[in-house]
Amino acid sequence: MLPTIISYANVFARVAIGLDKKPELIAHLIASSVDEEGQRESLPEKAANILRQAFTTCLNDKNVAPQGIKNGKPDGKKIGIYKMANICLKILLQADKPENCEFIFNLISKSSPPLHIYPAAERVTYLYYLGRCHFASANFYAAQLVLAKAYEECHCADAFIKQRRKILVYLIGANLILGRFPADVVYDKPEAKGFRRIFGPLTKAIRQGDLEAFRRITSLDLTHASADFLMHYRMFYQIGNYCEVLVWRSLIRRVYLLTGAQGAGTQAAAVVDLHHLLHIFRFLQARSQIKNPALAASDLGPGRRNMGHLFNDYASTSQPTYIDPDFAAMPNVTPYHAAMDILEIESICGSLITQGLLNAYISQRAEKLAISGARRPQDGGALRVGFPSPWSVVASRNREEVLGWVKEGGAMRMGEVVRLSGARAAGE
Repeated sequence: MLPTIISYANVFARVAIGLDKKPELIAHLIASSVDEEGQRESLPEKAANILRQAFTTCLNDKNVAPQGIKNGKPDGKKIGIYKMANICLKILLQADKPENCEFIFNLISKSSPPLHIYPAAERVTYLYYLGRCHFASANFYAAQLVLAKAYEECHCADAFIKQRRKILVYLIGANLILGRFPADVVYDKPEAKGFRRIFGPLTKAIRQGDLEAFRRITSLDLTHASADFLMHYRMFYQIGNYCEVLVWRSLIRRVYLLTGAQGAGTQAAAVVDLHHLLHIFRFLQARSQIKNPALAASDLGPGRRNMGHLFNDYASTSQPTYIDPDFAAMPNVTPYHAAMDILEIESICGSLITQGLLNAYISQRAEKLAISGARRPQDGGALRVGFPSPWSVVASRNREEVLGWVKEGGAMRMGEVVRLSGARAAGE
């Protein structure tokens, strides 16, 4: 019976996903499913909810061997846990509903036998979907753990290049956000064809603290060459939002190396003037707003601009143009202009300090940033203390346990209730 249910579930999932891609075929059904509040359950969500009943039936099967394992393999209906879970996850991710997947992961964490006793195809598929959901939920450390395992267990044969490529996209994206960049050996893999063109400019901008290049790559006008790729894999906004702090860290580090000064006393920490940071942030921000990248690249700053800038009205392209739509028709309303000031620089530094990416403290009175553990800007060893590796910081603050990934079976997990009503006395 179970193979028949799984077969029908696969067909049902294909139909639901196909109709979701062509909503005009079911427009009459969609219109009639809207409630009084204007909310409606999409077709993929309805399909996933129906199939989830079969998933819970497999998960809650009681007529099985202890822990659901018999001769090292899943017993009874529990053999279908990950088959049904993968079908539900596929539907929900296709419908861009990763938040609805957490219910499945919670149930699996509580009641499923360990993942490693299931066939490789089910393991890899499930780990891929699990990693994608954690990525979408901004659990990037968990995502890279899961995706790394999926990539490791995915077969290396040419027939599986497409699957390995999908896993590798999100694995690189998660590691990029965590401060780990792909080596050349990764780009040389057949499943990574074209990845250097996509991720190379990003890693270069982050390493160099090139705020202008990063802003161009993650610009919401989607004009950069890598924008379509990142949007297709639904990681454009995550990279734009979470990688910017790494660009800040690298930029502050470069300014510190170029302009940092030794503290006033022999034991005083080396410092960097916050006004120096303000000037470079303003300069790169202004260049990123010039629509012509070639013209922006020729702007070397005040006193170093070439003659072309005297005859080009490039400043007009960088002027603020946003007006709140509620006030657009009102007279004497000027566009919003968020000019960066010293307080914003202090906020950026404070954010990096709070996240552990910068080991320093701010002197608001002196308007300087003091790097802890560094006496001189050229002190390489102390510099590593002041600017710790982002990956080491993230790894030290996270655990290896991942919601939805059952690695071992039989051990009682924290918070579980043990019912002793049917227990017998010892020796009986």
